[in-house]
Amino acid sequence: MDISLPDVSGFEVANRIRKTHSYVRILFLSMHDEPEYVIRSIKSGGEGYILKTAEIEELVNAVRSVARGEKYYSHQVAKIIFSSCDSHHYNPSRSEKTIVLTNREREILRYVADGYNTREIANILYISPRTVETHRLRIMQKLEAHNTAELIKLALMYKLIQF
Repeated sequence: MDISLPDVSGFEVANRIRKTHSYVRILFLSMHDEPEYVIRSIKSGGEGYILKTAEIEELVNAVRSVARGEKYYSHQVAKIIFSSCDSHHYNPSRSEKTIVLTNREREILRYVADGYNTREIANILYISPRTVETHRLRIMQKLEAHNTAELIKLALMYKLIQF
């Protein structure tokens, strides 16, 4: 899905698709590299975001990952999300909590932050994609994150990862 469409935004189209065909997987392919666009894509139901400047191999990997039901955010997009993490997103009430992750959860979190998808992480760690998703879900629950962008922001805030 492109964001810049002639008559309506890609976000609006994605929202419409979600309401009527919830099983459809949406990958955003865009020229927009601002954090707000990435976050809006997630909120509108997108399972991935890749820039139009990406190499064809990465685009193919992104399409295949999303088609398998995985999330996919390119390395460039991960950097965009990280760069948007500043003091404006700091939530003091959350900062008082202590987050304890297992070594495996930290490892998976690092790969997610680096932009790897579930299947790639599974291959690197020699575990099943389902195991990766289980760890990822536990990490999201511990951080009270609702999507990948929020997961990465919170992980940075809690200093669970660094760039």
